[in-house]
Amino acid sequence: DVPNLFAWYDANFISGITGSAPVATWPDRSGAGRDLLQATGGNQPTYQVGIINSLPVVRGDNVDDHMQTAGNVSITGSASRTVYSVFARTAGGDGNVAYNWGEEATGKSWGIDSAASLFIYRYADDISLAARPQNQFDIFAWMHIQDDRSYGFINGAQVGTVAGNPNTSLSVLTTFFRPSTATTRAGIDLAELII
Repeated sequence: DVPNLFAWYDANFISGITGSAPVATWPDRSGAGRDLLQATGGNQPTYQVGIINSLPVVRGDNVDDHMQTAGNVSITGSASRTVYSVFARTAGGDGNVAYNWGEEATGKSWGIDSAASLFIYRYADDISLAARPQNQFDIFAWMHIQDDRSYGFINGAQVGTVAGNPNTSLSVLTTFFRPSTATTRAGIDLAELII
């Protein structure tokens, strides 16, 4: 067990479905009960087996797939946190949001997009990077500490810093494969995310 986890999504621990099946529920392994849900069949991402080191991923189609937590979750803007994710962008996955916490329209959000821009303010301070090669899995991470600064990493190498806190306390939906207020979706294979 890892103490103080906010949420943990691991495609290898989705049970009861087989390859290419739609994913209605992605369970939260942290014990906090923040499962990701999608009740509409046509908007459900799919479970793909044997994609990364013989392990599965959850695939967003870049058209209409997305998942959300059942209700609002609270994240304190200035609180220290570290986020790790393993995913690859697929065809058509340029720049659309892979996961997002907060309200994009007001700038109160933090997360990562599929072109590898790690952001703590959606419309302000980003760590903007060149798009990663399609179908290449990377470990993306960012660390926010209470000196009002965030640090971005790809595969263990620091790639930039951003000053400032993630804009007040966030008590909003957690969204995967698209921003919370936009229609763009991300074409990605997401293997794991730990907060």
